[in-house]
Amino acid sequence: MSASATASSHPTLGSHPIWQPPASDGIREGKARNYFIKGSTLQMQERYAEAILEYQLALRYDNSPVIHFVMAQNYAKLGKADIAEEELKHSIRLDSTFLPAYKLLGESYISQFKVEEAITTYTYILEREPDVQNKFMLARLYEFRSVDKALELYKQLLMEAPKGEGNESVVLRRMADLYQSKGDSTNLLSVAERIFEIAPDDAMVALQLMEMYLNRKQYDKGLSLLTVAEQSLPEAEALQLAFSYSKTLALSYDGSATMRKASEQFLQHSENRTKSVLSDAFQFQQLFGIIAGNIEQEAQSDYYFNRALKLANDTVPELPMQIGAYYFQQRRYRAAIDLANKYATVFPREARLPFMEALCFSQMDSTDRAIQALRRTVAVDSNFVDAWSQLGILYNSQGNLAMSDAAYERALTIDPTNALVNNNYAYSFSERNIHLERAEAMVKLSLKAEPNNPSYLDTMGWILYQRGKYKEAAEFIQKAIDNGDASATVYEHLGDAYHKLGQLGKAIQAWREALKKEPNKASTRERLKNHAPEHK
Repeated sequence: MSASATASSHPTLGSHPIWQPPASDGIREGKARNYFIKGSTLQMQERYAEAILEYQLALRYDNSPVIHFVMAQNYAKLGKADIAEEELKHSIRLDSTFLPAYKLLGESYISQFKVEEAITTYTYILEREPDVQNKFMLARLYEFRSVDKALELYKQLLMEAPKGEGNESVVLRRMADLYQSKGDSTNLLSVAERIFEIAPDDAMVALQLMEMYLNRKQYDKGLSLLTVAEQSLPEAEALQLAFSYSKTLALSYDGSATMRKASEQFLQHSENRTKSVLSDAFQFQQLFGIIAGNIEQEAQSDYYFNRALKLANDTVPELPMQIGAYYFQQRRYRAAIDLANKYATVFPREARLPFMEALCFSQMDSTDRAIQALRRTVAVDSNFVDAWSQLGILYNSQGNLAMSDAAYERALTIDPTNALVNNNYAYSFSERNIHLERAEAMVKLSLKAEPNNPSYLDTMGWILYQRGKYKEAAEFIQKAIDNGDASATVYEHLGDAYHKLGQLGKAIQAWREALKKEPNKASTRERLKNHAPEHK
């Protein structure tokens, strides 16, 4: 809780009023009084050195704790804290109940950050004068030595302070800072709620409270907070809360009943505020589209996305890309393709649009159309490495190895150390049992970038297998399995390596694991048929 709470915290050193000695009879006291008055007059004129001289003369006639006290005030004003402390201690020796001297001494310790001495002094002051200001000062000092003790004193202040007054807010803010420093999120939340109840127009508190609600997945409380904030905060601050809330619902959706209900309620809430900035900013409409899509309300999702695109007025090329990426994530490939086609004419130099189209066609097993889209991609941006990499993969899947190699070579010309391209190209070589030395060097580059990547480890293992290094091959392939959810092909590779090592039992076990992963994998069935009696 970062909101500051400086009110009533540290009084200014030497700020106490001028003290007058009590009236008394006798020449000795009368002379002291005259010098004291002269000193007081000079002090009010900020002529502190001259005032001290008059007070020293007064001391000749009356060794009063009050005179030592006001001398300390003047020494403090002159920046002579050590002499001021001596005078204050002298005053206290003369009258151990003289609280003004203790208070000024406490201020002096605070100004020099003598925390232990200040705590001892204010503990005594509080015993003699148990008021709110003294308890608050002692609590502030304990923040540097014992957070729990400080919190105990603040809790006492809360019980003593009239509800709704300014002191309550100051104390709560100090407590919030301390609970935050302790990592006590439960008590921090409780205190923050009380602060917001007192000060619903405090945007900082509202934002921190919203963050806590969202972290705890208390979406109902978050929406209630937003509803109050929209009435009490300026629109800009209320929009920050709304953006934080909607962004969490949109991007952290977990499919739970709680979050689904919160999404439905928030969309209804936003519809009820149709005349606000929520309906005029494309960023909000985009988030609403994601929220609606998350809860399978496709028509409503498309409505919000279309509204966002209209509000952006073809000035934000990132927007159709982001919406298309969301469609891709939701496996709405046709919607993503249509969007990419439409905005390819609006943003003709945006190569990511045809690239997104290509990815969708790949997922739809339309390899030829994916290749066409990728060719359009590199026509717009000839240095689009990912597009060349995808071309390499797709041409390879078609058996067009010359075009595949050319695409990979172009990608490596642009980015020679690209881990994914090096791995995929190296694996292609290993499958064809060609250029194995180069393939091994390439996949080493990939593993240097990502040492525990299962795909890269399997590629290295298969290259070593093709080079006849079966023991090393088995080690790399096993490491690939240990580092991820291995595919049937990886288990098949492991079985092949064990078979070459003469460890038929381990080979059969690995092939069986491959068949569990992919029951219809013909190559694995053939291996088991040839080497496992029950599969013949």
